[in-house]
Amino acid sequence: MLKFLKNVMGDKRVFFGEIGLLIFGSLMIASSEMGNSAGDTQYLSSIVIRQLLYVVVGLIVYCVLANFPVQRIRRYLVYLFYILFLAALVVCRFFPQIGGAYAWIQLGAGTSIQPSEFTKIFMIVFACSMFGKDRGQKNNMNFRLYAAGMMLYTIIILFLQHDLGSAVVLFIMSYTMAMIAGYKELRNYQRIMAILVIVAVLAALFVLSPPVTELLKKHADNYMVGRFLAAADPFLYQYDNGYHLIMSLVSFANGGWFGLGYGNSIHKYMNFPNPSNDFILPVIVEELGIVGFIFL
Repeated sequence: MLKFLKNVMGDKRVFFGEIGLLIFGSLMIASSEMGNSAGDTQYLSSIVIRQLLYVVVGLIVYCVLANFPVQRIRRYLVYLFYILFLAALVVCRFFPQIGGAYAWIQLGAGTSIQPSEFTKIFMIVFACSMFGKDRGQKNNMNFRLYAAGMMLYTIIILFLQHDLGSAVVLFIMSYTMAMIAGYKELRNYQRIMAILVIVAVLAALFVLSPPVTELLKKHADNYMVGRFLAAADPFLYQYDNGYHLIMSLVSFANGGWFGLGYGNSIHKYMNFPNPSNDFILPVIVEELGIVGFIFL
């Protein structure tokens, strides 16, 4: 029995870390969704049951994959998923936009999938496969394949899906993994990437400068430009794109060091359109405080 449990758990540190995050996340999703339920206990119950279903299915998949001999078919799986995620990101364009982005595949009954979230996980696995210690002298070719995937996914998410946030996170995450791969064959690439990071920081400072933001204000009605301007200074757009950012900061301040207590967030009832996903962090800080955030 003990041997079976050990095999099922895989890496104990990963397993128990995952369990802790699942419990914490499920509790906070239940609390956050109180803002959308508005006293409708049936709605809240359905959200909690769905979350628990996701947890159970996720744990089963984890336990299966933790004991699956993936090494034998790794290369085929990587290339298969490379193509599948590319297709899934494009398919999103054929579904209605949500919040200005074509980032979801609608499955009906209020259920949807956001492929870009799974793509982030895939890029981590992809990096491990391309830059793992058993890859020998093929890393120049692997690097080019990895870089092509990073650019393709980022461009599709940014320009086809109009999802600026996911594109930035995916690109920075993938870029960082490529920079820390410890192979001498990649040194020249990594030097160039380091220079590009410096250039990008300087470019960002330039774009955030008052003359450029003033110029961009002429295109503030564009969804992505509006989001960018609001991120640069939300208080200039406090009744438009910056409203929810400001309310998030207010939630942080309202929570203080130790928070208002679990379930006691005020702003989740009126100021956040998606309190259990996009704006779950302000809810966590408002209820559990800065100390709770540090613990998380």
